[in-house]
Amino acid sequence: MQKIPIVYEDTEILIVHKRAGIAVQGGARIAHPLDMLLERQLGYKVYPVHRLDRDTDGLLVAAKSPQAAARWSTVIASDAAVKQYAALTVGGEPVQDRGILTETLYNRGRAQEARTQFSVTRRAHAVLDDEVCTACLLALTLQTGRMHQIRRHLAHAGYPIAADDKYGNFARNRILKKQFGIQRLQLAAVSLTVPIKGKSRTFSIPYPAHMTQAIQALFSDFVT
Repeated sequence: MQKIPIVYEDTEILIVHKRAGIAVQGGARIAHPLDMLLERQLGYKVYPVHRLDRDTDGLLVAAKSPQAAARWSTVIASDAAVKQYAALTVGGEPVQDRGILTETLYNRGRAQEARTQFSVTRRAHAVLDDEVCTACLLALTLQTGRMHQIRRHLAHAGYPIAADDKYGNFARNRILKKQFGIQRLQLAAVSLTVPIKGKSRTFSIPYPAHMTQAIQALFSDFVT
């Protein structure tokens, strides 16, 4: 059984490091979701407070009771919680080094305001077959929480996340896999700030191994 790393624990919650490839909750063709793995590991039921895409690596809050889950769902949805991500994009690039993406997203026909703050950590040029593309490592902060918000915002802006098999550039993804071995979604929830016992605390994790390898392949001067 795969052990889930626990970054923080108290009487109400766990903050865990969900690995890429693990779904948060069960469903069709999902044999080992995060909540089930944690229940087997800990010996009691847990309640995920928010979600990460199956292929997104990163920090996630799970509660130890339905009451704690209800309270922490409100906290995570508020300005008291700050969720920060890292993404590697290949294709176009932002004109500015920082800004806010504000494109409205649609979910089941309903318009939802969505805001994603971004800053460019580094840029480089990569030759994919005969095409010169820009690779960007981005730091992103969610200001709203919509389904697939970061993936959709970056794709709509013209610089999709590398190896995104839903919103990305599929032809370019095939070249990235063949030429650089990049085949897993290059997105991770690397930092989470939440109020703990009246004080704001920040929890962070390093880039997952598959992102580090991709960054090193595209940025020759990258050092972990």
